[in-house]
Amino acid sequence: MVFILLPALFVAALALAAQNMGGLQVGRLYPERAGEEITYEVKLGNLWVGEARFKYKGRVDSNGRALNLLVFETRVINFADTENIYSDPGNFLPVRIEREVITLFKREYISENYDQKNHRVTITKNNGKATTEQRVISSNDVIHNAILFPYAVRDLPDLVVGCEFRVNLPKRTLRVKLVSIENLKLGNKVFQAFRFESTPKQIAVWISTDALRIPLKIEGAGVFGYTLILKSYRGQPIRSL
Repeated sequence: MVFILLPALFVAALALAAQNMGGLQVGRLYPERAGEEITYEVKLGNLWVGEARFKYKGRVDSNGRALNLLVFETRVINFADTENIYSDPGNFLPVRIEREVITLFKREYISENYDQKNHRVTITKNNGKATTEQRVISSNDVIHNAILFPYAVRDLPDLVVGCEFRVNLPKRTLRVKLVSIENLKLGNKVFQAFRFESTPKQIAVWISTDALRIPLKIEGAGVFGYTLILKSYRGQPIRSL
């Protein structure tokens, strides 16, 4: 059960870090990262339980509309989750998400369709044959996808210690703060990194300060504390200190 809960906890914690970005223009930088893959080892407490991977596919045609495509995969014991996340190239807001979740007991397909103009998302679940659940979540502002946060924050200009990012969720508002710039040791390498933390303390994210702005490490708090630690990066050359 612990292993099955892990990806859900990861997504829930990342949601606390989804910056309320408003009109932020980040899409223009992303074609330069097409083909980028970032792989993480997933650690639950002191146990290594699997891998998570970001794959940035770049611009794709979706029903005649040019969108960004990011694929996020999680593979841990008794659980596999693949999300195809389509976002607007102009503001990096999610447009549509297609998700497949496989456990020991079932296979489920989940789609999320975002109506950013009216601040709502429609979530539909099915088992491959029939719809099993559908719900609409409304907000008072644009809605962001949790998994996009580490990507979106990479291209924010002029990051300074103390800056905060508002989180607009349907039922509450939270904040993520850049608390420090510090050296982070991963294996035998040391990276200079921006460290972001949420209030309340439910997540911490370290992102490299170099031009690549690679999410190096992600920590979640709570009963089932987890850590994602950079395992490999495929794209432009990565340099440590």
